[in-house]
Amino acid sequence: MLEVIRIYTIFTFFIYIILCSVVYMLCRDFLDKINEKKVEKLNKTLALEVERQIKIIKLNNKLYKMDIDYIKSKICNKNYFEVFNETIIKLNKDNINKEYTKTYVKYFEEDILKTVRKYKNKDDIEKTFIVNLLGEYRLDNYELNEFLFNCLNTKSIFLRVETLKTFSKIGKTTNLIKALQCISDKKQYINGKILIDILDNFYGNFETLDKALLFKFYTFNNQIQKNIIEHLKNQNAEFAKDQVMSILTDENLNKEVRISAIKYFSKIHFNYAKEEIKKLLNHKEWEYRAISASTLGKYKEKEIIEALLISITDYNWYVRYNSAISLLNFNEDIIIDRVIKTNDKYSIDILLYAMFSQEKICYEDYLKETGKLEVDYSC
Repeated sequence: MLEVIRIYTIFTFFIYIILCSVVYMLCRDFLDKINEKKVEKLNKTLALEVERQIKIIKLNNKLYKMDIDYIKSKICNKNYFEVFNETIIKLNKDNINKEYTKTYVKYFEEDILKTVRKYKNKDDIEKTFIVNLLGEYRLDNYELNEFLFNCLNTKSIFLRVETLKTFSKIGKTTNLIKALQCISDKKQYINGKILIDILDNFYGNFETLDKALLFKFYTFNNQIQKNIIEHLKNQNAEFAKDQVMSILTDENLNKEVRISAIKYFSKIHFNYAKEEIKKLLNHKEWEYRAISASTLGKYKEKEIIEALLISITDYNWYVRYNSAISLLNFNEDIIIDRVIKTNDKYSIDILLYAMFSQEKICYEDYLKETGKLEVDYSC
């Protein structure tokens, strides 16, 4: 009898939990729908008012205190705050508006500070929300900056990345450099492609940023150093060529960093670099030889052809392939003839494969005997 009572009690409790969950979900769904309707209604009132006030700033006119106070009195409410933020984010999608929204948001600096203070002891997910908003606001304020620097001290890679993005959007060089230094010193992980994208999308003055990155270059870890050079390449930062040349020739530096320097000179042509890269075709490590062979294809000079005709005979497949691709940047008929005359089976084969990979010949032609270059270019 006691067992039956226990089973009945457990079953009753289980049903009670299910019913409570269903009621909670129904109530939550009902409240969400009410909030959606409120937000939709506010998009026709508050959002339009915010847009109107920003248009006044665009026209170099002064906002009335009454208008600002009206918005201030509303954004303390969750739904109003949401609509306010959505309007700023929407307007920021057009680059023309960014400076005007930044000027506008300054009117609400104290209100934003109060909101940020509430998030200081929140978890990383909630902090990420406010960090993203600070990137849209682009306010340069001591307390806000300190909050962002504290957000870097986290195990959450996502929060760390979003914080760096926010520093980049704010556009203050000294703060972004300090943030990178913090990450470097603490050996925190940041994906390379993401970091390059953050640097490439800096909202401030690029020349100031790039000069600061070069000035602090040797204080960063290898990964960040490599990403900085990739960024300089993307920005066509020709002014950096002398320092990147020094990086290229510094044998004490990390291999990946030096290889990034080689790639930089595939876009920024520099005669001194060309001569150094030619020497690297004989480097004992194949990665140097492979990247050098690829980079030299951007320097269309006769002496380069001679160097590549030697490197196409390299024992490493990647070096041969990059050499072949680079050689095809020159006069094809002459190059093909020169490679055939070498009588080197591997050189001829890799050249044909390179031509096939670039769709310069058909698959059937590629399968032909490598010693016979009876290729139909019309395929």
